[in-house]
Amino acid sequence: MTAMPPRLAILISFSGYGGVERMVLNLLQGFAEHDLSIDLLTIRRPTNLKDELPPTVRLLDLGVSHSMLAVPALVRYLRQNPSSGIIGR
Repeated sequence: MTAMPPRLAILISFSGYGGVERMVLNLLQGFAEHDLSIDLLTIRRPTNLKDELPPTVRLLDLGVSHSMLAVPALVRYLRQNPSSGIIGR
C-alpha cells in the first residue's frame, strides 16, 4: 500500500500581482518539489494564477471577497479535507 503524501493547505488573499504573489508561487514550487500535496485556498483569486501553479497544486477559490468572510468556507474545507498543516497569510 502506497502512503499518501502529506497534504498542506495554504490560505492567501491576493490583492493583485506583485512581490507577495511571486513569493507564494516560489514557495509552492518548493513544496511541490518535496512531494507535498498542496491545496491553495484563495480569497480574491487573481485570474492569471492558475497557469503558473505547479501541476501538483490544487487551486480552490473560497468564493468570498474578504478574509473576514472566509471562516465558514475554511471550516467547510477543513472538515472535508483533512490536512497535515495549514499556512495562512
